[in-house]
Amino acid sequence: MKRFLLALFGLGLFAATAATAQDAAQAPAPPKEPEIKREEIIVVSASKTESTIINAPATMSVITPDILATTAAQNYGDLLRSVPGLNVIQTSARDINMTSRASTSTLTNSTLVMLDGRSLYLDFFGLVLWDFVPQSSSEIKQIEVVRGPASAIWGANAFTGVVNIITKTPREAEGFGLNLSGGLFSRSEGSRSGEGNGYTGGGNFSYAKATSEKLSYRLSAGYFYSDPLSRPTGVVGGCAAGVRCVPDPLDSTILTGGATYPADTVAGFRNNGTSQPKADLRVDQELSNGGRITYQGGYAGTKGIVHTGIGPFDIQSGSYLAYGKVNFSKNALKVNVFANFVDAKAPSLLNIDAITLERGITHDLEFERWANAVWRLGAAQGAEVSHRDFRKDLVIELFNEAGQLVLAYKVFRAWVSEYQVLEAKAAGADAVLLIVAALQPHELVIPQHERI
Repeated sequence: MKRFLLALFGLGLFAATAATAQDAAQAPAPPKEPEIKREEIIVVSASKTESTIINAPATMSVITPDILATTAAQNYGDLLRSVPGLNVIQTSARDINMTSRASTSTLTNSTLVMLDGRSLYLDFFGLVLWDFVPQSSSEIKQIEVVRGPASAIWGANAFTGVVNIITKTPREAEGFGLNLSGGLFSRSEGSRSGEGNGYTGGGNFSYAKATSEKLSYRLSAGYFYSDPLSRPTGVVGGCAAGVRCVPDPLDSTILTGGATYPADTVAGFRNNGTSQPKADLRVDQELSNGGRITYQGGYAGTKGIVHTGIGPFDIQSGSYLAYGKVNFSKNALKVNVFANFVDAKAPSLLNIDAITLERGITHDLEFERWANAVWRLGAAQGAEVSHRDFRKDLVIELFNEAGQLVLAYKVFRAWVSEYQVLEAKAAGADAVLLIVAALQPHELVIPQHERI
């Protein structure tokens, strides 16, 4: 009896197992999504020739189109911050610096940044201005990052690494595209804690078309805006004002800190936001021998604060970088000719050159008494007194020959360092004629297009 029941149980288990296997065999398997294997990613930045990333002779990271399509980054600093070994800092609304495998300071120049083979490093200034990159993330094919020295391939500017931005060809991005972005960031702490959240946003469009088998083009333009960031307040190091309490990192017996952070006001220097218009045009010509010639030009403007080792500078509105490029490529042969044109005005916010006036007229006789108090007229060189208590806010007005106001400048906390005058009666009863005057401003000179 027991053997009979055991045989029935075994037979039932076999039948159930067979039925389950038959159902599983009949059920269609879910389709597998194609996976991009690491060895299939092609890079060119490691050796200037195409190779799979797994065979590249350097430590590399690649930001692929999938990452670019899903990222919420508002700038290249946010986009590259997640790359291992890449240290990214942002010190103002527009000031971004990054270094591979090293600490990052202001005006970093040891990482080579390229856009389709065109260097973005500004040799005359010795820095990379990331807001002068004219393409948006929607036009980028991939970003290749060499994490480590690459000077043997790319020269001295690649001492700590390379960031190579490769854009799509017009045929790869044919059609019309529109991207809009926006967001906010917290300013609950620091110098702007009472002004609420900061806002950032922008947009760009692109249109690409292949007009024939040999010609294709892409036109794109965009704009980015950001409110000012907050700055630290209080005393450096958290010390009491004027008291040094932080050990120096190089010599622990030396104490640092105790200085007050510059105020985010006219008394210190104001943090500024940024606005960045951009435009770009690319034309590709396919040759019958298999080669390609690319003609490209663009414009990128910016304004905002750039921090340096000698203090902050304010990049004025209207500053821009324009470029032109011609590239020939056929198989492994690549010839690239380009030129970058930079026009930027960036006065210092802490150390401004003297303003020299010649043949100026002031209608305030108090000016002469104030200047005499700062610089003792007729005394020997060096007889001047301290200017600490003699700073004034002034308005300098420029008139044309018809007596019409053309432009006015407001100078903050200035003092007279040198001047010569005529007698008041020589210039008029209510005026002082300045032959030469040198004003030392403490703050930025702001052009005013209306009378103040």
